[in-house]
Amino acid sequence: MAVQNTLDLKLGKVFAPAGTYKLDSITVDVAYSSLYGENSRTIFDFSTSLSTKCINIIGSVYPPYYQNGNGLFDFQMIGSGASGVQTGLNIDNTSSGASSHINIERVNIKGFLVGIFYKNNAYLIRHISTDICECGTCLYSDGTGDDYGENWSYNGCAFYNSTNILD
Repeated sequence: MAVQNTLDLKLGKVFAPAGTYKLDSITVDVAYSSLYGENSRTIFDFSTSLSTKCINIIGSVYPPYYQNGNGLFDFQMIGSGASGVQTGLNIDNTSSGASSHINIERVNIKGFLVGIFYKNNAYLIRHISTDICECGTCLYSDGTGDDYGENWSYNGCAFYNSTNILD
């Protein structure tokens, strides 16, 4: 709850020091905040969460290029397992803004049904040194969204030990 309360303050860079944080779900509005951890020493543990979407990424400002460079940085996230019902990162924004022009850097995603789900207004997303493993599907988009899919880049990323890489 403390992590979400801090994100709600829209302070810009929100830093979670090393440690394990048991969470249900959080929402990051990339128009106002970025979430930073302390490399692999910051662990967001969703393994006991009842939520199906663990980290929701939204952007509430239009035009979305004002949030360029914001995003998620330097942490691990752990789910309840590949056979569960959880999505690690949910990038789906149906508001007037967009979950776009963002970075996902050095984030390790492990043990979710879906590692990253992309849908409405999810475009221009830079994934850098992000690992996704032990998931049912690492990267998923169901093909029914609006204005998404343009320029997703994956630099130095690894997708492994999962049932599917892309669906």
